Amino acid sequence: MAGRNLWGYIPSELGNLVHLRRLNLHTNNFYDSIPSQLFNATSLHSMFLYNNNLFGSLPPSICNLPKLQNLDLSNNSLSGSIPKP
Repeated sequence: MAGRNLWGYIPSELGNLVHLRRLNLHTNNFYDSIPSQLFNATSLHSMFLYNNNLFGSLPPSICNLPKLQNLDLSNNSLSGSIPKP
């Protein structure tokens, strides 16, 4: 749902989609922090959340994504660094 003018927060329930391989929510108007539950989707190999209004830091649970190969969080207001496993 990239570039669809969606707004609000990213639902934490997306983390329940254990077979989700690609999350493409870039260029919308999502705000708030990235929910830590999102990193329960362990089949995720691509996550594109750039060009939103996300803020806060990445939770350590990002390390729960063993298959993650592509991550783009640019053009948000995120702070801190990517946690180390």
